[in-house]
This record gives sequence, C-alpha cells and structure tokens, in this order.
Amino acid sequence: MEVAKTLYVLSLDDLKNDEKKNWVYQRAKLEFPFIDEQVVFTVAGNIYSTHPIDPWTFQHESTHILQQDKVGWQEWWNQYFLDPVFRLEQELEAHRTEYKSYCVHNLDRNARNEYLQFMLWRINNFYKPLIKITSKDITM
Repeated sequence: MEVAKTLYVLSLDDLKNDEKKNWVYQRAKLEFPFIDEQVVFTVAGNIYSTHPIDPWTFQHESTHILQQDKVGWQEWWNQYFLDPVFRLEQELEAHRTEYKSYCVHNLDRNARNEYLQFMLWRINNFYKPLIKITSKDITM
C-alpha cells in the first residue's frame, strides 16, 4: 500500500481559515449540503478533521493525497466537484484502500462484514443517482 510522504492531520478550522484553501470547504458545503462537521478533507497534502481519525480513514485520505499529487490539488478538487464519474473513480480507489486497511486492523469476519456494509451504505447514499456499488467493487 503506497502512502503519501507528508501527512498532517489538522483542525478543520485550519482549512476554514486558510484563504488559499477555504474555497474547497465552501464549495463542498454547496455541492453536498448534507455534509457535517464529521467530514474529513484532504487538501494540498494535509488532512483536515474535527476529530482524531482511525488508521483506515488515514489510508483513505492518504489515497486522496496521492491522487491530488498526480494532477495538482486545485485541479483535482475542480474535477471532483464537476465530474461525478471522476469523483466516483477517486472514491472507489480510496474506499478500497480504506477497506484493506480496516481488514489489517480487524481480523474478525463479522466486524469486517459490518464495516463493508457501512461503506456500501455510505457510498451508495452519496452516489445514489449515478451507480449502485456492491461488495465486489470494494473487495476486488
């Protein structure tokens, strides 16, 4: 599993107060009005959260850092907001990484299945109009 070289978990307030990066948070609130303070953002090599994150969420966000490094964080976020197919591709990759990490940290099959069902619920509610994701899409 590839991990981004520089990872920082900063307060979500740091993102809201950063003049160069605040637009990401503001745009996300407009695009996804259901997001709340529990959401985690990855912007320009930093992870922003209101709460400590577990290792599998860290891996999920690390995947977004690597994705952003390929095209630049501003271009990545622009595409993420404008192109639902791009957003789905990026999230599927990050969710696969997250689930693999979860399985490394949790050996109980029931817990793994419960987490997989939670991830499917989360993804399918977020992408309801676009596509139906199954467990095979995550565990491949």
